[in-house]
Amino acid sequence: MYGKTFTAATFFNTRNNINPSTSFTLQHKKADFSISANNNNDRQTNFLQAKVMENENIISENRIKTNFRFHGYSLNLGYGLRVDSANDLSVNLSMHRYKTISAFQNEYAYPTPVNNQNDEHINSGGEINLSYIHRKSKFITKSIVAKAKIENIEYNNRLAYMQPQKNDSISRQFQTKPMNWIVEYNYLNTRHETYNIEYGLQFYQKDYSQGFYVYTLNSLNNENLNLIYSQKDSLQLNQYAIKSYFKYDKDFTSKKNIVLSFSSELYSIHPNNFKRKNYCLPDIDVSYKTLFNNNASLKYSLYFYFSKPSEDYFTGQQYYNNPAETRRGSADLAPGKTIGAGIEYILLKKATFSTEFYGWHSFDDPTFFTAYDSIKKLMVTSPNNGDKSYGIGYKLNFQKLIAKKLNLSIYSSIYYLKRTNRIINTSSSGLRYRIQPTITYFLGRKYGNLNFWGIIEGNNVTSQGKTTGPLRYSLSYAKSIIQRKFTVVFILDEFLVKNREKKTYSVFNGLSQYSNIIRPSRLISIRFAYYFSNIRLSKFAKMKSASIKGERKAD
Repeated sequence: MYGKTFTAATFFNTRNNINPSTSFTLQHKKADFSISANNNNDRQTNFLQAKVMENENIISENRIKTNFRFHGYSLNLGYGLRVDSANDLSVNLSMHRYKTISAFQNEYAYPTPVNNQNDEHINSGGEINLSYIHRKSKFITKSIVAKAKIENIEYNNRLAYMQPQKNDSISRQFQTKPMNWIVEYNYLNTRHETYNIEYGLQFYQKDYSQGFYVYTLNSLNNENLNLIYSQKDSLQLNQYAIKSYFKYDKDFTSKKNIVLSFSSELYSIHPNNFKRKNYCLPDIDVSYKTLFNNNASLKYSLYFYFSKPSEDYFTGQQYYNNPAETRRGSADLAPGKTIGAGIEYILLKKATFSTEFYGWHSFDDPTFFTAYDSIKKLMVTSPNNGDKSYGIGYKLNFQKLIAKKLNLSIYSSIYYLKRTNRIINTSSSGLRYRIQPTITYFLGRKYGNLNFWGIIEGNNVTSQGKTTGPLRYSLSYAKSIIQRKFTVVFILDEFLVKNREKKTYSVFNGLSQYSNIIRPSRLISIRFAYYFSNIRLSKFAKMKSASIKGERKAD
């Protein structure tokens, strides 16, 4: 019951990045302790081409070179206490600091010159998670979780900045301070042979405050000099919710099963300059499964849920800003609704095979739309509640181990989607597909293994147009050396092409809007890792976490 585990690893790649990480775990008879630290870095040069056209006439055009740098640090601490065989207590603390710097150099701008810019985005914060699990009996488990998170996000936009110590003209800063806490109680009863019951209650609160400041700069040291404008609470937002949920899992016979999940949430949101809005948000998910004699099953599912806007819509995702496009947020948004159904067939034999037909309809969803501002000569992306979509699709999943050497997994999907924005009166439709193969070939304990994964995805359909989907793939070789305590991994990411492009096309108010982002894709990496462990029997304290469900993230 005593022992420890230690891991240290380092990535090196052809972009001159070094990403080290380490972790340590100590297990005692009744307690365990863990610590891990990571450092992530990246640097690359991107190119953006943006154009706005009316019929065949160019209204605006930009070509921008971006030198991008990222530095990220994170630290995680964990402590678990096995009070006795029926009670577990755990505490987890995490801290992070992420810094992104984007230096924009305008190579061409029409019809008016555009300032070069330097954007700096710093996100620092911490999170604590406390959980207590009580096993009242072999079949009944109760738990309570408390979680809190606080961040400080600074976004600094400087005009005409390219190199340190060169004079800037002005500095615009946003300071955002999100904070949230969650408390959740859960009860699980598996005592009965033919059915299980789970229910719980969750409380959470989220607060946002954002200030906007404009400074002149000191020409001697390039630091802020005089404050010429400020708005301390340009965004101030309070949310809280009380959510109850219930799950009933019933076996009618040994081959027929139904699962009913239901939740009801009282959700309240109060942005500054708006009245508080209260919503009752019910969610329901019903599935019915039939088992067959040949290790096959057929499942029917039906669901309805609400999707609340996440903080992406409130702040506008400022880290996407550039000299050709600016993003704005809005707190005057309401939850969207989605209803859907599916039929899934699963066959388990020497291979795992599953196939599913599904469809959905959503409406009043929060979404972003892009419009050209003829005064500021910018494409402005803003949120609204006008998104409406429906679609039908098909999924296929196949997994098989061949001759104990080749592990093959293929996931694919295709669906037809139509999206409409009723507020700006735009619509678009199309097919979207995704193919995701994963292959591992075991060469033997002496020679290691080969791995390949890929993602081939079609265009993403928006209510205004489309965005090209990703083509990603990676080939790697891993081998353990020196008594299997060290591992060396060689990784080739997207090795066939030097760059990849992301093209976006949208229409609004008679104008066609194009953007093309060119990023480096080919990357060669090597990872060295050391692993040591003398833990023969792992028996750590059980830990649970809580999260806010039903939030819609930005696409």
